[in-house]
Amino acid sequence: MFTHYILNKSNYPIQCDDNEEWSKWMQENNRIVNHDFVGDILISTVFLGVDHSWGGGPPELFETMTFAKDESPWDHTVIGRYTFWDEAVDGHEKAVREISSYVGRQ
Repeated sequence: MFTHYILNKSNYPIQCDDNEEWSKWMQENNRIVNHDFVGDILISTVFLGVDHSWGGGPPELFETMTFAKDESPWDHTVIGRYTFWDEAVDGHEKAVREISSYVGRQ
């Protein structure tokens, strides 16, 4: 069974056991933490709303993922998962620096 979460007004995740409430929250709220382009690579960090740790540690509720054109090694690559908003912000910024460095070496 999936464990669902929503964010309170301070972007703190709270468990939500009501599927209807969770679904409505996911549809009506902005879940984007940040997104940036580095060249043709999109770096996107979002709130997932579902725990992706699958019971193996702290909940993984946010994800930084990259999307790229052509056959880039960065296409559909999960860079990191996080429990809290602030960790997701930091992880996003780290991913931007890492990919900027990679693109700069090409």
